[in-house]
Amino acid sequence: TLTVKLHRRAFTGTEVSNQYSLMKPRIDAVPNKMVTSNIALWIDFNYTSSYPNSGTSIYDLTSNAYNWTMVNSPTFFSTYPKCMNFDGSDDVLILTADIAAPSTGAGISLPSANSWSWTFWFKTSAANGVFLSHAGSGPVYCAFRVTSSYLSYRHYNSGWIDDSSTTTNVADGLWHCATFVNSANTMIIYLDGNVEKTSFSSTATNALNPVNMIG
Repeated sequence: TLTVKLHRRAFTGTEVSNQYSLMKPRIDAVPNKMVTSNIALWIDFNYTSSYPNSGTSIYDLTSNAYNWTMVNSPTFFSTYPKCMNFDGSDDVLILTADIAAPSTGAGISLPSANSWSWTFWFKTSAANGVFLSHAGSGPVYCAFRVTSSYLSYRHYNSGWIDDSSTTTNVADGLWHCATFVNSANTMIIYLDGNVEKTSFSSTATNALNPVNMIG
């Protein structure tokens, strides 16, 4: 995982494209066109203020202080682009406030209208795995993941539902940018700034928030 952002509102398609285009050529300063309104969480391993190149603490670059703790020693790569490598088994980052009981719901508070946008960069060769979920241990009701080599959103609605009919193989060992935009329980999945799956229902019988883990 290279960088993760959460906004408390749904992006437009143009904004998703802009974020991808602006983040792809890594620069040191925040670009003028980068969406900063209603930003709830921002971690970026290229900034020492977010991760000081050592230790187990990762710091939120916003004033919300949604800080994270490494569990089971994921590997940090200190050369450009700085990133965290997970073993695909038990390596995770989890909100520090939720470390004692990750399934209790003490994570990030999302809007009651359920309008938010997750953006993160990733590189994987695994056909299946979880990037983000709402809890570090069960019960888990939603997960942003790769399923059969495709980006997918998995949620629980009287049974597990995989919305995995995206069309691009992302298990290719290359860097990709994923954006999941949710507005009133309708989601769009973007890959590298382009729509990968058009609007589909993301409603679950159990609450989707808070989202509080990456791995």
